[in-house]
Amino acid sequence: MALVIGLAMAAWWDRPTLKAPGMVFALVLLLGMEGGQFHTYRENLYKTQTAYSSSEYGLIKAVRLVTNPEDVVVAHSPGWSSNIAYYTHRRMLIIPDSQMFHHENLVNENLKLLEGEAVPLLLVMDESHDQAQWITARIDELGLWPVPLFNWSNRVSAYARLDRLMEMQTALRNEPSIDVKLGGIPSVAGADKWTQVEVPKEGTEWAKFSLFPLYRVLPFGFQINTYEGQPTMLAHATTELYFARPAGATEVDLSYVINPVCYESKDFDGVLVMVDTVSATGKLTATLMQWESPQALDQSMRNLTLKLPDTDDERLLLRALPGPRDNNAYD
Repeated sequence: MALVIGLAMAAWWDRPTLKAPGMVFALVLLLGMEGGQFHTYRENLYKTQTAYSSSEYGLIKAVRLVTNPEDVVVAHSPGWSSNIAYYTHRRMLIIPDSQMFHHENLVNENLKLLEGEAVPLLLVMDESHDQAQWITARIDELGLWPVPLFNWSNRVSAYARLDRLMEMQTALRNEPSIDVKLGGIPSVAGADKWTQVEVPKEGTEWAKFSLFPLYRVLPFGFQINTYEGQPTMLAHATTELYFARPAGATEVDLSYVINPVCYESKDFDGVLVMVDTVSATGKLTATLMQWESPQALDQSMRNLTLKLPDTDDERLLLRALPGPRDNNAYD
């Protein structure tokens, strides 16, 4: 801006000695630079200045829709602002990143004050998404589902308390005009990504398993190891294994464990373990939805007996999915 003003003043001062083409060049230069700055302002700063000047945008509408007036909303944000609380008419605990970096103990004290309050929603904003350990800590403390309820403008992710999840999802589906993107469990891979597994031959590693997969989706490969004397498949999330449902089976045993070294990394963001039955038409019926937190104190092997639904579903689907940051490097 100073350069443009300087050029304009110099051209004006020397106007008696400047020829017409020089004056025209200076004018065009001035108009071009001013036009460019105005365009940049309109596309960037102006949108920031006016984005929260009303309550009629997707994030505000969505938060107001899925929460009750007596609820409290918790938010992680790079900075602090009362806009969302003001326009949604909801009480909020907004945690700036700087407080987490320098005064995490004080943040924890403030979170304890929420005991007895209804806290059904967590908002994670902008650069706060990079701190997986904060998100998973709030998921554990507040009883949230680790898959976002919705995302807004690629800037904000909302996580819902598990006992309110279905209610909130239904409310948002019934209001498609609200400008948010509904979250959800990643859909299973298409058949074009399946790898058929040959029937294991006697003496091979797969033959040690009581069930072996018909198809597998293992983008990061796998290994067959031994853990506590048992044959174990080692794989990264995302993993999908499709098994034939044994005829007449009413339950299935599942044992799995998170590699202990995962818990040593601050970037480990947990694993979601799911088991579904799959019908001939591809419909899924949930049998297990288990969140394994990176803050888990019990890191031992899980030994589960799952009751299978009374359906004609022909297959079982086992999935291991990465946590909120979609980071599978340590799963």
